Amino acid sequence: WPSDLEDLFLPLVNINVAETMLFARHVTQSLVDAGLLPLGSSVELPTEECWEIAARGQVGWQYPWGDEFDQALCNADQVLGKTSRVFTFSPRGDSIFGCSDMAGNVREWTSSKVPPSASWRGEVIGERGSLEHFSATDRYVIRGGSYSYDSDCVRTWVRNTQVAARRDPQTGFRLLIC
Repeated sequence: WPSDLEDLFLPLVNINVAETMLFARHVTQSLVDAGLLPLGSSVELPTEECWEIAARGQVGWQYPWGDEFDQALCNADQVLGKTSRVFTFSPRGDSIFGCSDMAGNVREWTSSKVPPSASWRGEVIGERGSLEHFSATDRYVIRGGSYSYDSDCVRTWVRNTQVAARRDPQTGFRLLIC
């Protein structure tokens, strides 16, 4: 967790997918209790499908801002050599929906559990995994690339998977309100 005020603006990393789901539940309950989130709504990890739409938009761009890589619009290709503060490249590097940091900085967990029979290059996965059916050996889709990825690997359609229990200094998450 953040050690000083400066760290509060960095993405939270070294967290596994189950911990992100628990955090989302806690945020949901806290917002409902405070009257800031209507009953029936929730804060969740996006599915891979939702993540990709937020990053590419309906036009299907290669990068959140368009089809050409621009090193000035994201933290990738070892530009900074470490994670950067959230919104550092906003608004110019944002997606058409105003989502920031969708390319580079840190890879992001999705709630999409990879079925054992899934092809690596198969269709985008919209099915959610859950804490109730969690296994540390399940694989989940991660998206967005990280600061160490080159320009090809931070394209909006690039996917990776990671074992659910793994914590990694280049993997974090984003939440959405449903």
